[in-house]
Amino acid sequence: MRAKILKTYLYDVTLTIFNVFLPQMIIVGPLEFLLVL
Repeated sequence: MRAKILKTYLYDVTLTIFNVFLPQMIIVGPLEFLLVL
């Protein structure tokens, strides 16, 4: 039971990281690249 809770927790954390960091990398990454140029 505990393993299932841990797996669900890790899954939620992973989803949160993807939802928060991927859009930032997609949006901010190119902008920083253009600013460097």
